[in-house]
Amino acid sequence: QGKLGGAAGFFMEGNSRFRLGAAAGYGTLPAVSGKLRLTGSWSGSEDIENKITYVPLDLYLKYTSESGKFSLFGGGGANYVMASTDYKFTGSGGETKAVFTQKKVLPHVQAGCELFLAKWISLNIGAKYLFSAVLDNLTGKVTDGGVDQGKNRLIMMDAAPYGEEFGYTSGPLASGERPFKYDLSGLRANIGLHIYFN
Repeated sequence: QGKLGGAAGFFMEGNSRFRLGAAAGYGTLPAVSGKLRLTGSWSGSEDIENKITYVPLDLYLKYTSESGKFSLFGGGGANYVMASTDYKFTGSGGETKAVFTQKKVLPHVQAGCELFLAKWISLNIGAKYLFSAVLDNLTGKVTDGGVDQGKNRLIMMDAAPYGEEFGYTSGPLASGERPFKYDLSGLRANIGLHIYFN
């Protein structure tokens, strides 16, 4: 999760060689889903799907060459990230389902270059580094067999000797339990097209 994705947006900037710009948009990362089949006393199926959307906001300073063929830029901003995990367990005892969510503002810095293919269109190549980009407090209302179980937190639990499994809790974490988390921290590369309108 979180390695590839797409975004669209708009930007505004001056027209001098040294210019200040601002940009905003909307992006999404590919959904990741999985299915677990259980046998024995816990027979049933467990389905989970993870989805992330985000709103990037940027301020940057740009230098454009005298020829107008390329630009260099650098700046910073934040991504408003919305993470969602759909969970469903279907077994002989009925169905358990929930949608666990978390929203967080993730700051970033960025730098890159722009190569103009024509006066009004350019290829934009950049890198963005996200800080403190861990979402580990996904919460949601759980329904078990049609009965409201209240607000719970999505967690991972030890399931020896098999590894670990999904779970949820409304209280403190017990031994062998860890928060389920998205870690989006680190360096990201961006490639895109800019279309200019006067």
